[in-house]
Amino acid sequence: METRKLTKAAITSALLIVLSIVFCSIGIENTFYLQFIVPIVITVVYLTCGFKWTILAGLNTIVVIILVLGRMTAGVWLIQSVIVGSIVGYLLLRERGVMDDILIGALVGCPVMLFIDYFIKILTGVSVLTGISVLEEIGLGDLIGNKELIEGMYYFEIACIPIGTIVLTYVGGMIVAKHLNLLNAQTKMKYKMIKNFLRYKPYMYCSKSLVIGGMLYIVISTILPVGQNVYIKALYISMKYILIYFILMDAMAIISFGIYRKTGSVLLSNGVGIVIIILLVNWFKWSLYGMMLTSLVIDFKMKIRQKQAHILKCLVQY
Repeated sequence: METRKLTKAAITSALLIVLSIVFCSIGIENTFYLQFIVPIVITVVYLTCGFKWTILAGLNTIVVIILVLGRMTAGVWLIQSVIVGSIVGYLLLRERGVMDDILIGALVGCPVMLFIDYFIKILTGVSVLTGISVLEEIGLGDLIGNKELIEGMYYFEIACIPIGTIVLTYVGGMIVAKHLNLLNAQTKMKYKMIKNFLRYKPYMYCSKSLVIGGMLYIVISTILPVGQNVYIKALYISMKYILIYFILMDAMAIISFGIYRKTGSVLLSNGVGIVIIILLVNWFKWSLYGMMLTSLVIDFKMKIRQKQAHILKCLVQY
């Protein structure tokens, strides 16, 4: 069994090296190959061979790219791709919900990507953290006239990078693994949820423990001061925005469904959703706290998460 895994990892490593040479030669490795293809390949290898052989295949490829091709920047990007692919592969094999997987992946991926960005900045002088100065240079700050809003937009954009990368790797990895017939019982269920996402979305929530932990982080991060180091500040705030995004979607779904369960009125449920959006636009901070508390109370009384999770499991297994 170990020999088969070693062989698969070696073949994958050789494939990645050949692809790296090709894409590095035509100059599109950072925008396409390293950002999308490599993480998906690493995810598939993780599902097939496990952690040890995946890391071995990744390290082998990184060493060849840096020492043989002399592409230090591509090698650093490759490190990020291997880590992201390994994170997604690990999450896919865990017995957690899809929404938990994506949230955890984004939270873990955020410090990884900022850490890699730090080294890319050393090598090239280019960083994603130059965003505020760019916004000011093009005059967007003067146009909007709200520096706090500009800063919020900037950090939300940074938060979207790990979310988008994890989602693309998660979905792409499962699609490739499905076509290669590499999915086990656990990952087959997750694949079915993703394939029929619109159908199953009303039953998909983050776990209560993860949501409560995220709420505590949001409250604490609002109270405690932020450090002056740009990377620490970016990590601190971006993780907060990642949590806000997922918890808001979760809270809105629970509140709307709770009202529908009580009243049986779709119109009233949708109307409350519109009111919530208006409140968030005008009084975001207090509306956020109110939604978090309200969703916890509704879920505690009606057990919406637990009941919907049970229904989802039955639907997927049917």
